[in-house]
Order: sequence, then C-alpha cells, then structure tokens
Amino acid sequence: MTGLTETDSALSRQRDATEVLVWRDSDDAFDAFRNDLLQHNLDLTQGGRFWHVMPAGSGKGEALRWLLSQQQETGRITIGLGDGPNDAPMLDAVDYAVVIKGYSKTPVRLTRQDQQHIFHTAHYGPEGWCEGLDYFLT
Repeated sequence: MTGLTETDSALSRQRDATEVLVWRDSDDAFDAFRNDLLQHNLDLTQGGRFWHVMPAGSGKGEALRWLLSQQQETGRITIGLGDGPNDAPMLDAVDYAVVIKGYSKTPVRLTRQDQQHIFHTAHYGPEGWCEGLDYFLT
C-alpha cells in the first residue's frame, strides 16, 4: 500500500505515538469503533493515506504549539507542510502553510483565512514538498 520495501516497512511500524490502520468496514462500524476508542481516551485522525489511533487531544497541532512555547524566540517564522487531514491543525498554527497534493479522499481543510500565507502544490510527495518550500523561500 505504501510502496516501501519490506525492510523500510518494518522500520515504519516502529511507532511511538500512534497506531496506523486501514478501515475497510461500514461507516456505522467506524462510528462505533471511534466511540469505543473515546471511552479509553483515544481518538482517530485521518492522515494522507491511513487512519491513526492516538491519545485524545493530541496531534501535530498540539505538538507544534508545545514546541513553539518552549522556544519563545522573537522574529521566528514557521513553515508547515502536510498532505493529510491530520496535518490541518499544524498548518493552521504556522505562519506559512504548504498543503501538499495528497492521496487522501478527504482534503486538507484549514480554518485560517490568510490565503496569502497558504500554498497548495501541484505535485505529490517529495516533489510537492520541494515545490512548497521553493514557493515560500525564493
């Protein structure tokens, strides 16, 4: 599903923060699963290709806000890049957001309104990453 080699796939399973899954059941079963997770203070978020089970109230946006609060630098400019719905909270929290064209059926939806600080790439993956950085850094 990812195109990774067996060795790289094994490395990608060494995760500390989330468990990855592919949902292949009904929407009703999904809702029941999500509700069961909430009973254990866990939540689901959709990434670029997979769903992720993680502690409720956590995610990339929360992690970024914590990191920035630890630095307290003036004049700092932040750029975030992402291709999945789980990247939206992080992209809403940075100064400049790059929405990389993704494979997810669900688009990345940002709540921020400063469109001049948001760039949507025409390319997927690493090419989109480069395209987005080039846009804001050149």
